[in-house]
Amino acid sequence: MHMTHTTGSQFGFIFLWGLHSLAVLAFLVGLFFLLVWAYKHLSAKQLKQWGLALVIGGALVCFLTISALGKPWGAGNARWMMGNKVDVESKSGNGMGMSMQGMSMMLEGKTGDDFDRAFIQMMIPHHQGAIDMAEDALENAQHEEIKQLARDIIDSQQAEIEQMWQWQRDWGYAE
Repeated sequence: MHMTHTTGSQFGFIFLWGLHSLAVLAFLVGLFFLLVWAYKHLSAKQLKQWGLALVIGGALVCFLTISALGKPWGAGNARWMMGNKVDVESKSGNGMGMSMQGMSMMLEGKTGDDFDRAFIQMMIPHHQGAIDMAEDALENAQHEEIKQLARDIIDSQQAEIEQMWQWQRDWGYAE
């Protein structure tokens, strides 16, 4: 199952991405200062202080924001924020990694066909994530009740995925 950042909001993702971008800029400016000032008049002590502070500080913030995002570009969230579609025919996806709040935000302002298309595109990988978890339960659960629940989840979620695939074809959403 794919996990993405846990900021819980589009603002949090944008903030961390912006902070990461600023850190990269600080790193590059630090390198630029090292080159320009080394060429010109800085003493070795000044060069070392400025260059190292910017390079180390920028690199540190880059690593911190990457770890906060989970992956350098926020994984699945970067995909939807950049407007790319989820692969609707895929048997796996990042729907379970995206928070319910994130999925709800993606539906905000949509109505009619746009809403239906987006809803189905998010629900298919979400359901597939539930199937993947249920398959793990079949292999690893101790109690038969959990295993029966897992079988029921697999059956119902797969039937719903197949229904949504059919709707995509019937309504012209499948590409």
